[in-house]
Amino acid sequence: MEQTDSELISAVAGGDGPALMALYDRYNRLAFGLAFRILNDATAAEEVVQDAYLALWRNSTSFDSSRGGIKTWLLTIVHNRA
Repeated sequence: MEQTDSELISAVAGGDGPALMALYDRYNRLAFGLAFRILNDATAAEEVVQDAYLALWRNSTSFDSSRGGIKTWLLTIVHNRA
């Protein structure tokens, strides 16, 4: 059974690398698409996505589900970094 975003971010907050990879697999195309639309450069978009996932890893304990979902949070990070 597939884990929910909430379960995955909780696992990431506990240092679970495979949970981060599951979120990456779930949202990397969407994140890359957003970064590419903003930057119009594939290499820069890849770097932004990598940086966004690193930020998600480092700040996962600060995620507040009352402010939105994981997808929204991640795409906000991507948008701001792009």
